[in-house]
Amino acid sequence: SRIVSMGGDPDTELDILPNVDSGYSKMFQPAFSKLVCSLRDHVKFADDVDTWTKGEHKDFQKIRHSISDTLTDAKKILGAEATLSLLLEPLQQHHADCGSGKSAFDWRIAEAAYYCAKSLSRSMPFDSPLVYHLLTAIPTLPRQPELLCTSCSAAGFYSSWVAGAMERGKLPDSTMLSTLLSFISSALYDNRTAQAAAEA
Repeated sequence: SRIVSMGGDPDTELDILPNVDSGYSKMFQPAFSKLVCSLRDHVKFADDVDTWTKGEHKDFQKIRHSISDTLTDAKKILGAEATLSLLLEPLQQHHADCGSGKSAFDWRIAEAAYYCAKSLSRSMPFDSPLVYHLLTAIPTLPRQPELLCTSCSAAGFYSSWVAGAMERGKLPDSTMLSTLLSFISSALYDNRTAQAAAEA
């Protein structure tokens, strides 16, 4: 995806904007923040997902891939940490609502957050508390098939982050890696999630 291009070159990416003029980049940040907030809602499975046909599932996956590409572009304007923070807002609010008894856990909200987070896995700083808390929460998630598949995939996407954080001494809990590996290993024994766990 190319949200903004300069001149006539379709391969020119957004990351040239900050190099040209950081003020110019900041001018677009409010618009891109709204874009990210809008897109994060469109990756969430619908209430009637259990009635979808194979074709509807395939179309939905195509839409999510396109949104993932756009989020990768958006973080070049907003910054990776700010983009991830926006993407996790619904999950954080939902967690608070569940804790206060206002609502029951909705796996679709968590699944959407982990799906979106994957698009930023190569850009997050190794001392990011957002990533740390996101990954440490994975083993505590309900074992709903779609959520389990996406969380396993997210763990795989962030494996380089975990390795880099450990190497640099940025990981608050050294047991996180073994905990994630144990979680992924257990998913291998579930026919519904074995492929996602193997790919992680």
